[in-house]
Amino acid sequence: IGVPSDALPMDALIDLSIKTDLIECVEPTAKDSVRIVVDALNATTVEEVIESATKGPTAMAEPHVEHSVHEEKIMVWLNAIVSFTVITNILFMGISIDNSPEHGGWLAFEFMCTCVFILEFCIKLWKLGVRGYFVGKAAHWNVMDLIITIVAVFEVFLGLALRYGGDSMSDGSKL
Repeated sequence: IGVPSDALPMDALIDLSIKTDLIECVEPTAKDSVRIVVDALNATTVEEVIESATKGPTAMAEPHVEHSVHEEKIMVWLNAIVSFTVITNILFMGISIDNSPEHGGWLAFEFMCTCVFILEFCIKLWKLGVRGYFVGKAAHWNVMDLIITIVAVFEVFLGLALRYGGDSMSDGSKL
């Protein structure tokens, strides 16, 4: 079998695959195709090669989105703030059970934590897009975060209704 005269030798192809800025060097219309080839060449196991070869451009779960260093720092800070909020919220829930559980400060703190969770959802949805949020690499975590956020919003509204809904709701009989 003869090799076409315009074919790239394998070593040149491998050299190209490890070039970090290769994607920026090709025309915009060829970027997806080059990315697929580079991913296939960088695969280390047979399973990765097969997955990369059988995964066509239409079957790709997540579009490639290039993030700036600034965006990455924002996401790192967002994750740190949300993690701190979750830990603090758990700590305060435990404390509130033993110390004046009916005090309005606990509800106010829960409201602030819920606002942080809503803000996290909004920022991630804005940065990742709807498809990236619900279908991307971290889709399972994102959906779990969204469900927890919805439950937290419901819990805050329920707490507000029970606390400020009047005498008829104080015993919970109208729920």
